[in-house]
Order: sequence, then C-alpha cells, then structure tokens
Amino acid sequence: MKFKISPPKDNGVPPVVAPSSGKAMIIVYVIMFSIIGTLLYNGIHQNQPLTLPASTNTPDIWVYYASADDNDSLYKIKTDGSGRQRLSDDVVVGLTVSDGWVYYRNGSDRDSIYRIKTDGSGRQKLNSDESTFLSAEGGWVYYRNNNDLNRLYAVNADGSKRVQLNNDMSNFLHVADGWVYYSNETDGDKLYRTNADGSVRERITDYSAWLSYVSDGWVYHTKAIEGGKIYRSRVDGSDSTKLNDDSSTYICVDGDWVYYSNDSDDFKLYRVKTDGSVREKLCDDIANEICVYDGWVYYRNDGVRFRVFRIKTDGSERQQVNDEKSHYITVGKG
Repeated sequence: MKFKISPPKDNGVPPVVAPSSGKAMIIVYVIMFSIIGTLLYNGIHQNQPLTLPASTNTPDIWVYYASADDNDSLYKIKTDGSGRQRLSDDVVVGLTVSDGWVYYRNGSDRDSIYRIKTDGSGRQKLNSDESTFLSAEGGWVYYRNNNDLNRLYAVNADGSKRVQLNNDMSNFLHVADGWVYYSNETDGDKLYRTNADGSVRERITDYSAWLSYVSDGWVYHTKAIEGGKIYRSRVDGSDSTKLNDDSSTYICVDGDWVYYSNDSDDFKLYRVKTDGSVREKLCDDIANEICVYDGWVYYRNDGVRFRVFRIKTDGSERQQVNDEKSHYITVGKG
C-alpha cells in the first residue's frame, strides 16, 4: 500500500468523559464533535491521496490501534504503513504499550484488562473489573474500576496481585514517576495524586482540572471552569500558570512543547511552549488521540475517515500511516 505526501499546512488515554461539574458545556462539545466527525466521515471532506516513502520508517517502531473496520480488533503497523499485523481479535476499547506488552481493555469480556505480547503471543487476562483509563508503569497497570464507584486500582503486570489505591471517584488518570495523577470527582474534580501503593494522597489544585499530563516536575492540565484552557503547576500545586486560551483536548508533552487538539479551532493540531511563550498551529487536520514519539506527532485524523496520520513536531512532512478507521492509537517498540 502506497500513499502520496501532502504538503504540510497545513499523538487513556481515551475519549473525553465529562465529569459531574460542567456537564452541560462538555456535553455540547461532545455532541458537536460527534456531528462534525459523522459529517466528515460521510464524505463532506474528501480523502487526499498521500505517498509515504519507505525511507521515513523508523526501525522497530510501530503504531498500535483498534481497527473499527475489523470489529475493533487489535492491530499494529510500521510507521511507513508496511507490515500491518492483527494481534488479537478481541474487541479493544482502550490500550497502552509497555515493556514488550500491549495492555488493553477487552470489550469482548466486560472491559476486563488483558495483555498480549507485541508479536501477538502470550495473551493473558489480568483482572475481571470493568476498567477504564489504563496506564502502565513499573510492572503495574493502573486503572479506574467502574465496578467499585470509579476508584483507582492497580494490578500486577502478570495479574498476580490487585490492590485498591483510593476511595475517590476518579477520572483522567496519568501515571508518572511512581505517582498516579487524577481528577477527583468526589472533591469537585480537583487534581489529586496518590503514590503507587495508595499510602500517600495529596491535593494539587483548588479548582477543577482534567486531562493531566506530568513531565519534568510539572503537571499540565486543562482548567474546567475556563473551558479547557491549558495550565501547568508544580506537582505540589505551586506556580500555577496559564499557557493558552484555547479549549484543549488530548494534551501531550514532549520536550519544551505541549501538543493538543484545539477545540476552539475545529480540533486542529496545535502546540504551545511549556512556558506559554509561543503558540503554533501544526496542521488543519481534525486531530485526536495525539501522542508524540521520536520527533513525530501521531494522531487520528477524523477529517480523513479516522485514519492514522503523523507529522513532524515542527509541522513538516505530514504523512498518512494506515488506511482504515482507527481508535485508541499509541506508538511504541515492536
């Protein structure tokens, strides 16, 4: 399969879930996004043919995703669009990749967590909880347990041990450096963190915050009361600073930049400096499920029938990676 390169303008976490506060605003966003996505999928925007030369491939780096064209089965494909493989025929409704394994929510088994090696072998069930917001680190998989009032849990990577981490109704978790960051719905969606065994629990913000991402001692998050503008603060909650004025989703931090889908500009792909000093639009695609890997931003392009695309972090070399409707994309070694 070959694609043609289009000139640039012009990568769960999981789809946005509305917490209890600010529901009306978020419902409007979700409905609007759903309508736009449906119209685009039905052909209002034409698919632009693309070409991707084999020389752009990064060895042993793969894009993992659920293929909606094949009942949400688990697939991987090389970054040049070659080597497409089906890893599992389970219905995948969320995934993460860590240490040679793909961890995923199995919609064929009530959203229990499963894992499978990146070569498709060794499929194993890890728990029996209805699980969301998967994140893996340090030999553990962290998740929200929907069967226990949305509390945080962790299960050992081989399924041998399962522990409860808090008593809060939790959303939008992100794991970094031995801490689990989350929005605490029990306390008005304020940003909290707990350590990996649940013995320490701390509040970070005194306002509602969603979609946290932690990098180099800073917590990047969207401020609910301001419609999703990106803020950052120290992990102890100090030095809170606004970085943009956009309604932002799918935030991802790499180096000195925060990448995000700009809801204020039809979900186009943007980036802003981590100190808020520079803001740039990278392309005009409807970009969701953003992740950054090795100098490239990978994303689902909802304006081109939900295909996986990538673009250099400076906005150059926009390329199409696959040719099927895709969800829950992530990038990792094969």
